[in-house]
Amino acid sequence: MSWMKKLIDTYDNNAHLAGIPFEGKLTLLPLYHITQKAQIEVTIDSDGKFISASKVSKDSSETVIPATEASSGRSSGIAAHPLCDQLQYICLGLEKYLYKDSKIDELKNPGYTLVEDKNLKKEREKEVEKYQSYKEKTEEYMKGLGAWAESEHSHPKVRAVYKYLTNSDLIFDLCRSSVINLDESNKLSEDKIEGTPYEKCLVRWIVYAENDTSPKTWEDKNLFDSYINYCNSIKKSSEKAVCYVTGTTTPFATNHPKGIVRATYGAKLISTNDNTNFTFRGRFSKWEEAAIIGLEASQKAHNALSWLVANQGLNMGGRTYVAWNPMGKKIPKPSGIFNDFEDVLNMTTSTMPEYKKTLNDLFEGYRKDLEPHDDVVVMALDAATTGRLSIAYYNELRSSDFIDRIQHWHETCCWFFKWFNKKGVLVENVMSPITSNIIKYSFGNEENEILKVKDEIMKEQSQRIISCIVDKQLIPTDIVRSLFRNASRPQAYDSKKNYSLLLSTACAVIRKYHNDKIGKEIWKMQLDVSNTNRSYLFGRLLAVLEKVERSTYSKDESGREPNATRLQSVFVQRPLNTWGILEKDLVPYYAKLKPGSRKFYKDIIGNIVETLQEGDISQLNKSLDDVYLLGYYLQRKELNQYIKTDDIEKEEE
Repeated sequence: MSWMKKLIDTYDNNAHLAGIPFEGKLTLLPLYHITQKAQIEVTIDSDGKFISASKVSKDSSETVIPATEASSGRSSGIAAHPLCDQLQYICLGLEKYLYKDSKIDELKNPGYTLVEDKNLKKEREKEVEKYQSYKEKTEEYMKGLGAWAESEHSHPKVRAVYKYLTNSDLIFDLCRSSVINLDESNKLSEDKIEGTPYEKCLVRWIVYAENDTSPKTWEDKNLFDSYINYCNSIKKSSEKAVCYVTGTTTPFATNHPKGIVRATYGAKLISTNDNTNFTFRGRFSKWEEAAIIGLEASQKAHNALSWLVANQGLNMGGRTYVAWNPMGKKIPKPSGIFNDFEDVLNMTTSTMPEYKKTLNDLFEGYRKDLEPHDDVVVMALDAATTGRLSIAYYNELRSSDFIDRIQHWHETCCWFFKWFNKKGVLVENVMSPITSNIIKYSFGNEENEILKVKDEIMKEQSQRIISCIVDKQLIPTDIVRSLFRNASRPQAYDSKKNYSLLLSTACAVIRKYHNDKIGKEIWKMQLDVSNTNRSYLFGRLLAVLEKVERSTYSKDESGREPNATRLQSVFVQRPLNTWGILEKDLVPYYAKLKPGSRKFYKDIIGNIVETLQEGDISQLNKSLDDVYLLGYYLQRKELNQYIKTDDIEKEEE
């Protein structure tokens, strides 16, 4: 129950924010409240007289509403919200706008008991059940609203809504306000509001009264407090038990909220209504014996988690990751500081020192607000089924450790990446690979120049990468191998941008993997001409062979791929044999080069070959290891950045 205790602490520490709306953010819900999307807005005065009604646009539909324990987790059955609810709950006599008079008479006096056809009998039973449910829903709604309106914790807005619904025809008012339409037979048409059928449209209330600065019921803190006090007064007489989370004797929850993760709205973390099969049987005779959670504890924990997930959660393949400090202090996401190229468009970190300084400044900003002993909680949520939500990953650690580990990842898993900045200029900066891109480039397929990966793969692999970041685990070898294999097949990618990002991602991961395995930084981000590793040397050689051919291309041939690129996958398997083929193919290209350039490239090749020959010659044709990509990239970068034919010619003179 540690996770629930942390969430309760989070709610208590941020309770002053409950019910206060922030633009672009989900509101931290007051106790006994939930959020729903409203489609209709009705305005009345404090005497319960109708003023106006309107449709609610999708972008402003989020509404905080009071809810009962049953209604907050309703999925089937009848459970009314106390104030704002769907038309089928709040509209008295709705059935007369849904059924013809003859049909109503038929449903009131069903003759299905005389029907012999089982299927027809079943169908009629469902019709009658649905018809009767409308009356049951409105009765329950009005009973709940009336009880609140007549209690000592009542509120003027509640009494106004109750008075309006008791004395008015809501459908008539909505029709004359052009919010809903009736058909020729004076019944509800099949039109929808923002994709929702009329009867399922949620209605929210605006109540105007003298000296009231907050007429909207979903923004009125006094109304929130009124309902909280009303619920607490009811719970005083409820059955009590020891809460497994707080250790206090308190009214306990029999139904827990849903909607923690919006993408899987119906999924619950805790369920108590499953009495079939072997949910708890064999160990306990009743569900209460498995775990008892206080009603207030459940409300606080679920409200806090919904708030955190909505405002700072990261969805990867359907699994949602969230990291937070219970005091509400700002921390980075568990996936790191780079989650999209939008995060790096304005970066200028072309060298490792610049990159490290940027990281230090950024993480120092986090450290200033945090005490070293402050807690950080990291959690991953996943919906195994439509109705069940599971905690797929959980970790608690000190903020100092968390920040250090995120920073360590960024400092050790980084490489040169090329992208177009906001001015449209191609830049090359040092950065860490985007977490989701590591998975896309490892296991994805290119479709119409877009890399795609299945949600199931993204879901499972993302947790492995985040574990590498947060828990400082070694990067899994299958991910390293996949990146190595894919980066060695440039011809498999139609998009040069995709391959460029793949190559940089592969180099970042491969470099970190080998450095972590050894325990120190052996593989650096500068070209090391003294490195005698066979794979590294062959990678350098491949880069020079590619550059020689590219140097002779005219502007019209800029899109053409050199032989070295076309044969790269073969080169990795049989480097010595393939080098021989490529060297012969380069003869006509050498002839096109100026003498200075020709000598320059041949000298580099000569030095590389000489170093290779100093090693075990019998191993030269053995397939290359993944570190060849580091030598390939760095040698290519060196040639592209610092080598100009004109400079070579001048040096020769």
